Amino acid sequence: AGNYRDFTATVVTKGNSLKQLNLRLAGDDGYSLDLEGRVDNLAGPAKGSVRGHLVAQTSDSIAALAALLGIPPAFRPGDSRRQAIAPLRLAGALSLGSRTQTSADLVLDGEANGAPVKVNARFDGGAGGWRSGRADVTASVEGGGAGRRAVEGLTAAGEQLLAQALRVLEAIDASAQAVAPVAGER
Repeated sequence: AGNYRDFTATVVTKGNSLKQLNLRLAGDDGYSLDLEGRVDNLAGPAKGSVRGHLVAQTSDSIAALAALLGIPPAFRPGDSRRQAIAPLRLAGALSLGSRTQTSADLVLDGEANGAPVKVNARFDGGAGGWRSGRADVTASVEGGGAGRRAVEGLTAAGEQLLAQALRVLEAIDASAQAVAPVAGER
């Protein structure tokens, strides 16, 4: 639970497609999140993209943002890692089905504690089999010390963020399936 300000959300589904996603919020803990996108055929193989950016000013705001994103506690950065990467600013995109029918590609660019960070993760196998498919994860950080520790945390978290993004898309699909019969009754 948390307090949010500047909250706006638009979610439009049709069948098993997410026709419009716009989410913007800021938390009292010092973070902000902005997502937009469109994904067709959520039941698979999905095709579309979700883009966004996030900002977490402090170690505590990174913890709150990780919880909001649903990252399991075992995969959240610990206190020393959060301190090493704060402030955190990332922009990125998740593309589904753009390279191959079942591909999921995550690109992040930003900075952690002032150090430029880039992550490029390409997964094959789709929502149902991305763990068993091919994976190519490349990360770079410019700078030393805290910046290097930052990329270690971000690289490890990249796969978890993709997994969570795919779970969110599956949840949106489940919601769309539940709402479709009700919408049809109007």
